Amino acid sequence: MNKILALVVAVGVTGGLIRAQSFPPGYVDPLPLLAAASREIGEQNLRCITFSGTGYGGAVGQTAEYNVNIDWPRIDALSNYTRTINWAAGTSKETFDRKPGLNPASWKYGLGWRGGTPIQKQVRQTHIVNGSFAWHIDGTGEPVAASPEDAERYQMHVVSITMLGTYRVEATINPENQIQRIKTTVSDPALGDFNIEHESTEQLSFGNVKWPIAWHSHQGWDDNYQFDNASTGHNAYGGKFPNVQPNVCDDPVPVPESVRRAQPSTMVTVDKLADGVYRLGGATHNSYAIEFRDFVAVFEAPLNEARSLAVIETIVKLAPEKPIRWLISSHPHFDHIGGLRTYLHIGSTIVTHRKAIDFVNRDVLSYRPRTINPDIVALWPPTELSEGYNFEAINENFVITDNARILRVYFVQPLAHVNSMVMAYLPAEKIAFEADLFDTHEPPPAAPTAAMRSFFNQARRMQLDIATIAPVHGPVVPWSTFEKVMAGQ
Repeated sequence: MNKILALVVAVGVTGGLIRAQSFPPGYVDPLPLLAAASREIGEQNLRCITFSGTGYGGAVGQTAEYNVNIDWPRIDALSNYTRTINWAAGTSKETFDRKPGLNPASWKYGLGWRGGTPIQKQVRQTHIVNGSFAWHIDGTGEPVAASPEDAERYQMHVVSITMLGTYRVEATINPENQIQRIKTTVSDPALGDFNIEHESTEQLSFGNVKWPIAWHSHQGWDDNYQFDNASTGHNAYGGKFPNVQPNVCDDPVPVPESVRRAQPSTMVTVDKLADGVYRLGGATHNSYAIEFRDFVAVFEAPLNEARSLAVIETIVKLAPEKPIRWLISSHPHFDHIGGLRTYLHIGSTIVTHRKAIDFVNRDVLSYRPRTINPDIVALWPPTELSEGYNFEAINENFVITDNARILRVYFVQPLAHVNSMVMAYLPAEKIAFEADLFDTHEPPPAAPTAAMRSFFNQARRMQLDIATIAPVHGPVVPWSTFEKVMAGQ
């Protein structure tokens, strides 16, 4: 929505910059159309705006099933929503109420979901942008800086064609000279170039300004069965905000010093769980390295390329001269697969469930150009990319062994969270590696979740003798801790 709001100002500014000129064949002079849109909006009378209503948010990248043309999961409603935008000051403030306990505290809507971050505890949520800084507040708590990627996406600038020197912006202006749709492409670590488009309808007059009261956002390609993508999640955000107040502005919120000083970190911490078994932490997501006689297997490649490169460098020091031959990917949610291409590039075979392979191989491990933020695969694509022998699609049980150590990979069923979840198990060490089945970064829930029950039933079904749970989110815990939660203690 930032892009739509930015363009409202852009049409006026651009109109003043474009000079009369001759255009090549097929190119239409945009000045008359932009000038008409500016008049229709009443842009000359608009310096800031406040609007409010009720909306919904979808968890982008968290669908339970891929290859199905559905919305992203609508896990919450946004009530008492109010947003104030001040273009002159370069600020935006959003507040809304949302049921706590289901979402990461930092999550607004759309891209930015990060499992493993602190869970939202308060109903009231606040998200603020001031220039190049962005942060959120859970209830009346301390401000927490947004990730660099989110902070950049949340920024508002006066733009015409290109935002921040990177993002191509395209607008659709309808026959009534109203800006109806605006589209741009951002970078997502899992999918690369990622489509975001916003539509605004029911544009009404409020004094001498016209403003839409209905908003609708697609993130990912909508209805794209005619295209190459297997991922077809789309609606990420929307709602109706009929209370519009042009030129009603709060004083801009100053940037907190903690936000101004915040810096991204790729620090990797190492905890030894057993001989040749390591937890690689230091972020919202863990990876695990299991050392064999002549190679290493890794469980999970989360977040992004920078994180995965840092983890790989750490493994090289822990197990020198041993290649990472296997990367086990628990499930294809975006925050868990941002490093798959990094491991592919160093020659690792990706092990994941058969139901996830079509999406992973077509949308992630592909030659598709990444123009916004090229990774090492896009810059130097290996010949083996997408040739079919760079992954193992498993059904129920897969074994990695050097005839001394055995690592088993199991399909976990049934699971509402996603239909292609796998876990791993070291029988000799009695360690189970899992993601999103039992998170330990927050206090356990009062009652077992559906994912916890699936994990518990899987362990009983396979008669696994588990002593230690190694989660992707949170510290390692004894199996007895999990049993107490399952018993309601």
